[in-house]
Amino acid sequence: MAVVTVCVLILCLSTVSAHENSELYYWREYTGEIPHDALPGGVDADGQDTYIGEGYYHDNGFYIAQIYPGVKEVDLPCYGVKTATINIKILCTESPESFHWVKTSSSTFKQDTADFELVVAGYDGNGNNGIMHVGRMFYQGYVTVGDVTPWKTPHLWFPFNKIERAVNFYEVLVVREVEIEPRLRLGNNMNGTNV
Repeated sequence: MAVVTVCVLILCLSTVSAHENSELYYWREYTGEIPHDALPGGVDADGQDTYIGEGYYHDNGFYIAQIYPGVKEVDLPCYGVKTATINIKILCTESPESFHWVKTSSSTFKQDTADFELVVAGYDGNGNNGIMHVGRMFYQGYVTVGDVTPWKTPHLWFPFNKIERAVNFYEVLVVREVEIEPRLRLGNNMNGTNV
């Protein structure tokens, strides 16, 4: 079984590195402290930022998790809710302006995301054998993150109050490099001509 797990990890890592804008984001070990470059993904009931995490559950894969500052464990939507206390990563970037949330649904996912590069996060190695993406939605006073499973019907799966839930309407995280146009130099030089 260890050989299968290693193969799944290698496949997942090679898939992530093949994406055009994957250099704009990276995953850091999460130790309970929020890094300065962590990308917020949700909001708790008190209006405080929560963050996008990824946790490994033995023999199943990596699943998207909501990270609460200072809390060292995460709940994973993994064929029921599982709790991870080790092997937790947090999504980070030096370019937060390159990330956007796109509204979509289970029935329009492919059309709504066709022109975007989805953030790759998570891998389900238990039967579905597929990469997952980051989704979020407003649910009972929270903006909560979870897995978007693009195979079959692309639902957003998330844990809430220790119950795994799925919804059809949500937002998905996309990345695109923001091009900065050169500044236009306006004004006159010393001779009175335009610069």
